[in-house]
Amino acid sequence: MRKFVFTLIVHVLLALSSTAQIDSFPPNLLVNTTVRIEGYRDTIIKGVRKWNTSTGTGFFFMFHIDTTEFECIVTNRHVIENSTFGRLRFKILDKADHIFAKASKTLEIPNFNRQWIMHPNEDLAILPLAPIAEKFRSEFGAEIRHVFFVDALFPTSKDSLEISCIEKVLMIGYPKGLWDSINNLPIIRQGLTATPYFGNFNGQRRFLIDIPTFPGSSGSPILLYSYDPYWTSKFWMKNDFRTYLLGVVAQSYNYDALGSIVISKQEPTAGDSLGIAKKYTTATEIPFNLAIVIKAERLNDFIPVIKKYLYSNKKTVR
Repeated sequence: MRKFVFTLIVHVLLALSSTAQIDSFPPNLLVNTTVRIEGYRDTIIKGVRKWNTSTGTGFFFMFHIDTTEFECIVTNRHVIENSTFGRLRFKILDKADHIFAKASKTLEIPNFNRQWIMHPNEDLAILPLAPIAEKFRSEFGAEIRHVFFVDALFPTSKDSLEISCIEKVLMIGYPKGLWDSINNLPIIRQGLTATPYFGNFNGQRRFLIDIPTFPGSSGSPILLYSYDPYWTSKFWMKNDFRTYLLGVVAQSYNYDALGSIVISKQEPTAGDSLGIAKKYTTATEIPFNLAIVIKAERLNDFIPVIKKYLYSNKKTVR
């Protein structure tokens, strides 16, 4: 409990504002850690220009780089890399409000994919928050209400020895784009680790979880979040509350349910350009309830890139 309270309450709530007591409950902090991402890109279908829309999940994260605090939004590269226009809906920070305050504003961001810093070789991307917060402040005269994760929530090597092969985990995000649009709140789901966190699934710094996962869940933070007793590395049983930021959802496993549609007219006719006399096969993807999670430690790979970003912009982000 000490680690969670310190990193989320001290680092975040004291830094942002004095809020109602209900906001200081650890579970209630979690619903303000994410933002729903809407991405749009131009597509031309039969000569007609149309918007192709996608949704995903981002979460707030603060890097500590030397003496600099760098705030950003984390998601997957594939969520935003093709989006030329984006929308982010943020809650408005009001010291008199609490976690369920309804006041939110949507920020529209042109050249959306160009605003993000891409991971060099992993399906991750980060959006520097300082220019976004400044744009929000300029347009709406308000601050963004948000709660950051920090790297102190990454499991250390010692912590990993006390994470068993089977652990309860939470996923926070927007499956199929679903959310509480009135209160601007995400959907939280619970599941289990499906492969050991301390192992590298198929040789990559990833692991699997057993949680129903759909498009829109990409970029969701995965937390070990448990009140259950656990074994320590010294084989002592403890009853402490534990939470760690384990990783970021990248993709899910699905399988195809094959079927067929047979057109009633069986004989081909002249000029059958549509091939209506042919037999068509359809495929339907059914969730396998297994998701691939990139380990949170991969976020550390951004540190050299962030240093270059800060140097090129010649400013300190706090």
